[in-house]
Amino acid sequence: KGRDRHPVVYVTWADAEAYAAWAGKRIPTAEEWEVAARGPDRREYPWGSVFAEKENVFPCNCLEFWQVSKTKSQSPPVPVTTPVDQFDAANGSSPWGVQGMGGNVWEWTSTEIPRKDKPGAAPFRVVKGGSFMTPERALRSANVFAEDPRLGHPYVGFRCARDVK
Repeated sequence: KGRDRHPVVYVTWADAEAYAAWAGKRIPTAEEWEVAARGPDRREYPWGSVFAEKENVFPCNCLEFWQVSKTKSQSPPVPVTTPVDQFDAANGSSPWGVQGMGGNVWEWTSTEIPRKDKPGAAPFRVVKGGSFMTPERALRSANVFAEDPRLGHPYVGFRCARDVK
């Protein structure tokens, strides 16, 4: 892992799916994503059962991190993505060894949510994990948020999964 690695953002769900297929992988379901983040003990966050900010050391890239950072002479002074491994030392990995599952960018899943506003329209997709723009309560691994899969955002990215052989 290099310190210059930022997550890929501004991708639609179809972009993420196409990349995963190209790589011989797939986009995980919301349920798979949640199991990977929560582990067998069903913790609230990938790193444990509490958010646990200590002495301005944060477990992930989230709104609270940027609220504290903007008062320091850090650059950049506005919320943005951070290198994918920046918070690994602070929060470690999920119980299954998966890194960076909380904060930084929401992650597309393959799980669909039917639209209530336009019956028959293309369904939304579930995003998980929270982003640099969300507060700690939105980072809970069990949370389910819906996003329009046709849109790319500066705070939505993806991770790939593959079946065990």
